[in-house]
Amino acid sequence: GNSINVPIKLNIAQCADQNARLNKAEIFEVRDADGNVLNDVDSTPDLNPDNDEVINDSVLDSNDEDDHDVESISLYDLALIKKVGAGNVEYGNDISFDIEIHNQGVQAVQNIKVVDYIPCGFKFNAIDNPDWTLSGDKATYTYSGAIAPDDFELIQIILELQTCSGSESFTNAAEITEAEDLDGNAIVDIDGTFDDDPTNDLLIDDELLNPNDEDNHDIAQIEVNDFALRKTLLSSGTLEIGSEVVFNIEVFNQGNVTAGQITFSDFIPCGYEFETSANPGWTISNGVATYVAMTTIAPGNSISIPIKLSIAQCAA
Repeated sequence: GNSINVPIKLNIAQCADQNARLNKAEIFEVRDADGNVLNDVDSTPDLNPDNDEVINDSVLDSNDEDDHDVESISLYDLALIKKVGAGNVEYGNDISFDIEIHNQGVQAVQNIKVVDYIPCGFKFNAIDNPDWTLSGDKATYTYSGAIAPDDFELIQIILELQTCSGSESFTNAAEITEAEDLDGNAIVDIDGTFDDDPTNDLLIDDELLNPNDEDNHDIAQIEVNDFALRKTLLSSGTLEIGSEVVFNIEVFNQGNVTAGQITFSDFIPCGYEFETSANPGWTISNGVATYVAMTTIAPGNSISIPIKLSIAQCAA
């Protein structure tokens, strides 16, 4: 009629298995005082955790192999993955973003509140997002249903693509800001902090289990290639037939993708003459001068290339 208690200490670790953190223990051998192995009257001691009928914490139920028991811990672990959905990458078009809310814990959760940080390059339209509420550059959504352990739910936000420049433009982030257990109590996440601060988390895109990533916060970025050209006249003063005229061609990177090589052309009209010796790096064919810029242009930056032409007679 007696018993003994033996503790075991384990560290909580990341795990994506369906039965994560369900800890099992079993008696696999008993000997009498003389060292003889004893047979249990209602159980089969062994080292197989999967061959027993187990009723948690029962020692007398005939349907339970009582030399085997399980225990789990109550912890909450929510994660968020954000991905680009549908939409053509053109200014003025709608781009959808899919937000997956994952329950990686061992308890069901409900009333999960998500914030979406609207960045430069996107516009929030309420008509496209009836379940979202916008305040400043933050849109919020509350998923009121319950999410069981090892399950996830998908929500969506639709944003209109707008002009913007810089490497961080067109990068849309979302984060879980709060959640409740099924009794309506606020929960604490095991490996992250619920808040609506987009700057205080370590982020690795599309990760659920990396310890260096706060997995209740994720980003999705679309690649926007947007290059612009501006041509200006640099020469001044009195110009006449034979005078050299200098034009400046400036190429701007207005997207978020670094350019490694840009080729552009200058269409020489009647009234100008192109001299190769005056324009190193340029080539000409059939009245079209071409320049290949073998340099990188980072988002938000530009390069300037001059072209020199001589004023000529034109009978056209």
